[in-house]
Amino acid sequence: MKRLCAWWEETVCWWKSKKVEWYAGYGTIIYIGIIVLVIAANLDELFKLKLNELGDFLAGAFGPVGFLWLVLGFLQQGRELKLSSDALRLQAEELKNSVEQQSIMASAALKQIESQSLAFDLQLQERERSMSAYFSFDFVDDPHGNFPNMAHLKMTNYGGWAHHVYLQFSPAIGPSGRSYYPFFRPEQSRTISVYFEGVEPGHKQGECKIEYVGNDRKARTAIFSYEAIPEKRWIFVKTPYETNNDW
Repeated sequence: MKRLCAWWEETVCWWKSKKVEWYAGYGTIIYIGIIVLVIAANLDELFKLKLNELGDFLAGAFGPVGFLWLVLGFLQQGRELKLSSDALRLQAEELKNSVEQQSIMASAALKQIESQSLAFDLQLQERERSMSAYFSFDFVDDPHGNFPNMAHLKMTNYGGWAHHVYLQFSPAIGPSGRSYYPFFRPEQSRTISVYFEGVEPGHKQGECKIEYVGNDRKARTAIFSYEAIPEKRWIFVKTPYETNNDW
């Protein structure tokens, strides 16, 4: 019984594996064979038929076959159109995936360019810092009054080399005008004397400007602000901002 069931399942699968055209082809052969047998059995009567009757007989005999293959032709065309549409759909999906991959690659390339540009900017900033001097001022106290009508500042360079250094207070404090120093080495300090002789008492405010040339031959300017009280022989210089120009 099991062998019979297995045989039946194999037979059903075999028949299912055949296409409609296969059945139509064998059916057409069998149908034409039957028509031929019928004609052969009634051949005398066939010769007696008139032309219009013979045409009607042939149309009626072979019409179903023609109609069958006409329907199969439409079905075949429909399958081909479906395959064509599936192929176009696959091409569209591949094109979409390709566009997405190109977009990802373009985005990655853009990020790489941005990172390289950022790294380049950081290198320029680092080079600019290495070529710039950074000055700082500290008030030097004179508790014993050894220097009447005078205050002292310690001017220190915490950056790179500075050449042709000019220091100027604006508005000027007493006779202190524009001071010149040939250079400032890194970590070098100099004492700056500010004279209050002839300066009226009261709180003074102004600008302290330093102009110098860095190792890259660019002229730079550092702008400080200052506050001073002449009668106390006190002066304070605040943090600057810098500009630079090609030398």
